[in-house]
Amino acid sequence: MKASLFVGMLLWGVLLGGWGSASAGDAPMPSAGAIDAALGRALGADHQTALPGEDVVDKGAGEVERSRRRPWSSEMRKPPRSGGLAMLSTALLWTLVGAFAIVAVLWLVQALRQGPPREPGEVGAGADETDAAAAERAALVARPLGDAEQLAAQGRFEAALHALLLRTIEELARRLPTALPRAYTSREIVARVPMPEAARDALYELVCRVELSHFGSEPAGADDYAACRAHFERFAEVFVRGASR
Repeated sequence: MKASLFVGMLLWGVLLGGWGSASAGDAPMPSAGAIDAALGRALGADHQTALPGEDVVDKGAGEVERSRRRPWSSEMRKPPRSGGLAMLSTALLWTLVGAFAIVAVLWLVQALRQGPPREPGEVGAGADETDAAAAERAALVARPLGDAEQLAAQGRFEAALHALLLRTIEELARRLPTALPRAYTSREIVARVPMPEAARDALYELVCRVELSHFGSEPAGADDYAACRAHFERFAEVFVRGASR
């Protein structure tokens, strides 16, 4: 473009210089058609006649109409077409929304099944208390039964009943919050020591049967020992359960 303008200006300078010389010598002035023809031959057919962004309309007789185009047309303002990428993004978005909804529903169903949340100390508390009570009952039963079972296996049932009662009172005194007076008889222990009523009844039956065999010289057999053992186990179970509350 710069080369074409330079050539045009040079040609105009030559023509004007020649016209000035011709005027001085009364030479005839070249016509407009001759000037345009000379410019066409000098510049060639591919030279630029309009500025960038300018439309040129030839009206004939050497007249042209120039108009500037808007640099930002309506075509340029149209957003680019998204095509398949936008469709893929939309599908992925709805897939994520659906997955989130499914997870939320499953979480809600699980929460409704589990019920209200428990306090941190409540979780597993029932199981721990049950295990502790079972261990304490096993200890309470094992020590008195150790001697009694050995005597009963030898056929010495009166001694087995007496040993069972003595060991039971020893374990009871060990678990009481206050010291058990040594002067208490078995019946006084049953009447005065605080304990659940079911445990008191079971201990009372055991005391009565031991008194008959030990002090009343009434013989005891395997059935008597089995009955006393059942009373003892009932006492141990109820007493430990009541003490753990």
